[in-house]
Amino acid sequence: MQHYHLLEREIAEDDPGLTGLLAQAHEQRERAICLCRRDHKLPLYIAHRQGGYVLARWPGTGPRHASACNHYEAPDFLTGLGQVRGSAVVEHEDSGETELKFAFPLSRGPARAAPSAFTNDKPEVRSNGLRLTMQGLLHFLWDKAELTHWHPRMAGKRNWFVIRRALIHAALACKVRGESLARVLFLPERFQLEQKEDIAGRRRSDLAMAHASPQAIMVVIGEIKAIEPARFGEKIIVRHLPDWPFLMDEEMARRFHKRFAVEEELWRSDGGGGHLVMSATFSISVSGLPQIFEIAV
Repeated sequence: MQHYHLLEREIAEDDPGLTGLLAQAHEQRERAICLCRRDHKLPLYIAHRQGGYVLARWPGTGPRHASACNHYEAPDFLTGLGQVRGSAVVEHEDSGETELKFAFPLSRGPARAAPSAFTNDKPEVRSNGLRLTMQGLLHFLWDKAELTHWHPRMAGKRNWFVIRRALIHAALACKVRGESLARVLFLPERFQLEQKEDIAGRRRSDLAMAHASPQAIMVVIGEIKAIEPARFGEKIIVRHLPDWPFLMDEEMARRFHKRFAVEEELWRSDGGGGHLVMSATFSISVSGLPQIFEIAV
């Protein structure tokens, strides 16, 4: 059970009074202290996200927490982040925010060489000119959202609703070119037939930047449901987005299948028990459908 020191008192994570105490501490700009180790003072910052308050580890303190702590983060040399920390991933201790620098563009420009996501030999987090690759972004966000951690209380409950919420929280703590990563990140909302119209409206709002300009590029993270032939290449059906396929032209589809052949084979051979998650940049074409530029799984 997690325990914290907050506003001169010790409180457990399941205490009903924690929410009110977090709101009070946030208003007073006070920090919390994680008590996973009594021999170290481990500060946590309080963030106001999506109408609630969350505790997040202070930048650079992850490896100092107890390994069973929710705020533990493996040392950089074990995760691959050591290659990009301080260059592509810059943590600001004063604000608790993380600044990211991408190796891929967020606006359309002149033709470029083959995307790094297809040419990297290994899919771990690595630097590309001291910037984060598409594969690196997916791994970084997954780790920052603590989706690489196992919590017994989450057994059987890690569905897309939970994953999406965790990724949104992680993105809200990151900035790209001075703006929130959440602004350019599209995470499909879990589909519910009875809320179909409401979900479609929220999707249009989330994609406002891409709809406003054909030059704008956004990033999507979602679970692949199917890869099917399309008129001019192939299309990726993302789970919870049955009516909005992501398009790949013939050349991109060919390189995709070559680059991620192992991942595809494992996914297809698992009988539906596995999950293939993609991260991709896209813009919205004149047809209203998303066209993929770079992709990693």
